[in-house]
This record gives sequence, C-alpha cells and structure tokens, in this order.
Amino acid sequence: MTDSGETRHDELPWWKRTTVYQIYPRSFSDLSGDGIGDLPGIIARLDYLHWLGVETIWLSPFFDSPQADFGYDITNHFEVSPEYGSLGDCRRLIDEIHARDMKVVLDMVLNHTSDQHPWFRESRRSRDNPYRDFYIWRDGRKPNGAAPPNNWSSMLGGSGWQYDAQTGQWYWASFLPFQPDLNYRNPKAKHAMLDVVRHWLREGVDGLRLDIFNAIYKDASFADNPRSLRAIPTEDNPGGFFQRAVHTQNHPDTFDFARELRAVVDKFNNPPRFVVGEVFGSTDVLRKYCGPSADGLNLVFLFKSLRTAFRAHSFRQLVEEFESRCLPQRSAAAEHEEDLLSPALAHCCEMFDGAGTLHGIEPRHPFLDRELAEFCLAVPPELKLRDGYPRWLQRAAMRGLLPEEVRLRPNKNRTSPGYARRLLRCGNRGLFDVVMEHRDLVGEYVDLDRVRAARERFAAQGELADAKRVWYAGQLALWLARAASEGVHA
Repeated sequence: MTDSGETRHDELPWWKRTTVYQIYPRSFSDLSGDGIGDLPGIIARLDYLHWLGVETIWLSPFFDSPQADFGYDITNHFEVSPEYGSLGDCRRLIDEIHARDMKVVLDMVLNHTSDQHPWFRESRRSRDNPYRDFYIWRDGRKPNGAAPPNNWSSMLGGSGWQYDAQTGQWYWASFLPFQPDLNYRNPKAKHAMLDVVRHWLREGVDGLRLDIFNAIYKDASFADNPRSLRAIPTEDNPGGFFQRAVHTQNHPDTFDFARELRAVVDKFNNPPRFVVGEVFGSTDVLRKYCGPSADGLNLVFLFKSLRTAFRAHSFRQLVEEFESRCLPQRSAAAEHEEDLLSPALAHCCEMFDGAGTLHGIEPRHPFLDRELAEFCLAVPPELKLRDGYPRWLQRAAMRGLLPEEVRLRPNKNRTSPGYARRLLRCGNRGLFDVVMEHRDLVGEYVDLDRVRAARERFAAQGELADAKRVWYAGQLALWLARAASEGVHA
C-alpha cells in the first residue's frame, strides 16, 4: 500500500498481474513422435516459455476423452487422455511449471460430460437408474413424446434436446448433442463435480478456467424461452436463434453457484488460487458473476474486447463502460478489487492505436508516438498512463516532486531545434546526465542503451523524437530519485 492508500502493483494478487499463455496440448509439442502433442512435449518447452516471459500457462483439456470436441467432451475428469501421456506426466508438468516460478491454470468443463462418460452410460440405461438424475431428462411433447419438451435452443442453434430411444425421453445438451448437461439441481451431481475441482486444486493447480459457465443452471420450470427477432448471439447478449435465452443461460442460480464455487476454491489459499469464467452477457450480468461483495468468480472474460476496434479511444470507452457500471457496486472490503478489468486489458489501453498515439493522450496531450510507445514498454503498468498522463508524472506533479525546469512537455507540433534542446535541460544539467546519475533506479524500467543511443542520434541529427525519448527517461529518473529520497513508493 502506498502513502496515498493505493495498492502497489506487487501487492496485487498474482492473477491480476500475470502474463498468460494458452496451450492446446494436441498441437503444441510432440515428444513421443506419434504426431500428437503431449504433456512431456510441454515440459520440454517450459524453459523456452519461461525465457519468453510467460508467467502462467493455461492448459486446454487433456482429460480422458473420445476427442469428439477436442477434449471438451470428458469421460474421466481424474485421468489423462492416453495420447497426451499419463497422470504421472501431468504431476511432473505441474511440478516443473512451479519449479520455474510459473503458474498453471486448467480448463475445467463443469457444465457437461461426454455421452461416453460412465455416469451418462448408466443414466441412459433406465429411467430409475441411480445416475438418471445426474443429467437433465424430460418427457417430450405431442403424442408419444415425439417433440422436444420445449423450445430451448442450444448455443449453436437448433433444439438442444436429444431423443434417447432406449428410455423414450429427451436429454438436454447446451452445446453439442454428444455433450449432455449435468443436473446441478441434483445435490449428488453437484457434489461430485465440486470434488473434481477439489481434486485438481489438491494436485497443485493455481487456477481454473470455467468452460461455458453461464449455462450451468437451467430453469426448473422448463418453460419456453420467450421469442425474439434476434438471430445471432453476441458477446454481450447470448440470446439468438429467435429466442431470449432467459431459462437456459445466465440463470440467477448460476450466479449463486459462482459464489459457492468460489468458497470451495478459497479454502485452497496456500498458495492463493483463482477461477475465471467463460460467460456471456451485458456488463450488469458479468458483474453478477463476480458477486455482490466480490465473492463470486475472481475474473470473467471480456469477449467484447475481441470486437473492439484496436484504437486507443475504443479501448478507453470499453474500460470506462465497465468502470462506470461495476466499480460503484463495490463494497468497502473490495475497494481495490478489479474483478472485471484484468491487468492484461488495462495494459491494452496503454498501447498505441493505428494513428500512433497512446491511450488517453489524444486529444489532450498528443505527443507520444508509436516508436516512443515501444520504447516505454519496459515501464511497469503501475507507472504508466492514467487519465491521459503517465501515472508517475501525475503523482509527481501533485506532490511537487518535479523541478520547474522539466515540466515542459513534448509537443509533436513544435519541431524547432531550440525547443527540442530545451526538453533535454534540467537547470544547468542535461536530462541524460540525470538518467545516468540515477541509472540504478531507472535502469529497471527503461533500456539505458536505447536512451544513450537516442541522445547520440539527437546530438547528430537533432530529431525531436530522440529528444522525447531522453525527456521521458529523464523525468522518470528525476521522479524516482525524489520519491526514493522522500520514501514514496513508485
């Protein structure tokens, strides 16, 4: 915590400041030579991934599966599919990831199983089988149950009800026909799946990505979904195929289950774990998954960002939308929780857009260009832009930590040699000399060789862009030095 009461970057939970890399085991690295990627192949590449800067590995499903949906149709949540290796390989992979001070997140499919799962095979044997109620079975409509029980559409279109001739009933599948949904209204089924979660947390995984979590609960009334004119579902409105999915997605009971699941995960707190949900809906709906007191899912995916134009102002609007709709609902205990805005998304907002300006700079302060943005990427997120100014500069200005001589800010519309030279002065000293004087402080955040090269190019060519690079590093050095002397954390 800083003097101003703000949470320091290194005090945030690990999942708010990590770099995640997703691996689909089947195509990533084949060590056995059979043409299919495997877990030992991932182990063989860990040093390379670590060298790249990957901090967390998200593994797509490798559980026992007929692979009809590339591993998302699971027959045994406790075993590894043979083509990927063994359970021993999995445990070794987890240990090797942790040995490199990295984290591992598993793709967890809680909503459904494969129709080849032993539970479902038992379930479809007879209507009175003990596992029958592990899944969602209903009588059909019309004579002899010839029509589906209601109008519910699957996520891919068409009826989600599948007829089983052996027992004369229909089972529900939110996604593909061979992926029957589990019945979470059956306490035994829910307990069994929570035991799956507990098992993998005991195995040492650091987090879980929850596949189509918004479909976990279906309405117990089995009433028809209301009709609509909407044909295609979107990230912020899962309704489509000419109906509103009010009884099949984002059910209030699913929001409650998110809190129940979080309570299970939070019991494994050494080290801390987290869950992120693949959910779809409006901002208000996504907020509900995180819980009224930040006691639901730790994070949810923001699929809306995939359709956001790669421009600074577009990402700014996206962030402002979620901040305005979500942050006011926080409780005092969750004041510093950023449930919906992951550091990765926040970092995107600090990047340059197609016009070459950084988020928040234009139109109030249009001076940072694309090349300078790349130059400044070594600066950690907590020292970067906020409300249109570098955060460190904003804090420094408020505290009067910057000398008057260097408060002049670069402007791309001013190009005179005299103006450029003025940028590089701090009283009677050059800002480059200030950088070198405090190299131990600033060297963690910027590439000193590039600063030196920029200064040499400016001396030879007088380019404003090079002056700006030295100016940025110099102001950062001045502020870090002054802040250090006054005990103020960056």
